[in-house]
Amino acid sequence: MSRLLFPKGKQREFLIKNRLKLSKDRIGLADICNIHKRTLYDWEREKFNMSYESAVKLEKLTGISIPKSANFQPESWNCSDAGRLGAYARL
Repeated sequence: MSRLLFPKGKQREFLIKNRLKLSKDRIGLADICNIHKRTLYDWEREKFNMSYESAVKLEKLTGISIPKSANFQPESWNCSDAGRLGAYARL
């Protein structure tokens, strides 16, 4: 799943603006994005990066644009780093 890398604080701001515009709570917004409410909570805390598909879906529904400073990361953007860490752990 491709991800968006937001600058610090922008992902939370984007999600809160969308939630207020749609007049939904976290559970309602999670249902719209077709994710679990815990995932949405982690996105708001910026523990994990938001999926590109969910961001585009929210942008189409509310008209709130994705910040220009957000970087698109393709589906396998971290595989080489994860493989290297796994190799070090194995050694």
